[in-house]
Amino acid sequence: MRQGLIEWFLERGCPAAWMQVERKVGSSRDRLDLLVLDRRGQPYVLAEAKAPGFNLNPAIQQLARYNRVWRAPFALAVNGEDALCCALDYSTQQIDLLAELPPYPS
Repeated sequence: MRQGLIEWFLERGCPAAWMQVERKVGSSRDRLDLLVLDRRGQPYVLAEAKAPGFNLNPAIQQLARYNRVWRAPFALAVNGEDALCCALDYSTQQIDLLAELPPYPS
């Protein structure tokens, strides 16, 4: 599942060098599946790959918690069947559902 997510980002122009797999979340024991950086090296997307059938709403909440560390503008949760893309606003704690993830910045 995670490999498919990496391939998806590669196909959309994200260089492999700007993706970090299994990143530790601050000082916790939690690990983020995939952190995608923008071309300035800043967090761009937090991504989680879940098992087929997994409810993605808790995954988005999980990513929002992780975003306290990285403050990325976007989150993506996938389960092989569905995907949820969201804009994350750290300052307001707002999560806005998106139809799709914006293109990777050039």
